[in-house]
Amino acid sequence: MSSDLNKYELRGNAVVLALFFVVVHLAYFKTWQAGFVTDFTGLQERLDGAPFRDFLHCFGFPALHQVTNFFLYLFYKLFDTNPLPWYLIYTSLHVVNGWLGYRLAKKVFEAASSAQTDKLAVNISIPAFATALLFLLSPYNAEAVIWKVCFNFLFCTAMMLSSLLFLVKYLEKEKNIDLLWFNLFFVIALFTFELALAVPVMAVAFAYWWPSRESRFRSWEL
Repeated sequence: MSSDLNKYELRGNAVVLALFFVVVHLAYFKTWQAGFVTDFTGLQERLDGAPFRDFLHCFGFPALHQVTNFFLYLFYKLFDTNPLPWYLIYTSLHVVNGWLGYRLAKKVFEAASSAQTDKLAVNISIPAFATALLFLLSPYNAEAVIWKVCFNFLFCTAMMLSSLLFLVKYLEKEKNIDLLWFNLFFVIALFTFELALAVPVMAVAFAYWWPSRESRFRSWEL
């Protein structure tokens, strides 16, 4: 039975991922050559002739974005300004973020539903899918997907969502390995973009609210 459920979940996730892939490319395929402007030209000047080790100092940019600069240097050296691989990397990250958001939303809706005495007769996947779809098609995300200096937004979001998903796994089963992964993804996010500073605040909110009786955090009282 457990094996059948896992196969069903894997198929469901594959279908959702494929749908998100189609939706994102329908929305963004006309922009595949865009995004190599303004700040990117400044980044290009810093990367030209710079040794790889300079990513540790963010190529002279005054910020702790070592992870971001590592990947930007790698992409620039591999692809130069060939637009197609850059486009595919950024859209793929956006698809992955939508899928991670779907997984996290589904976990939250399932937990909220389990806490209700009168459970709603609704497929949790539907509101989770709608939430992720709104995220993928939100015009607020267009700049991050199109503008090639915005890798930090996309990758940091992926790390933050991954971190929170492992926190949820820890709250459900209290396995220390999940807590380790939560912290690892948080640290990676922290050296990608300052947006990661929201993770501890969100983690405290999740830990206090999560309706698992087994979680030691349920003993907290305000």
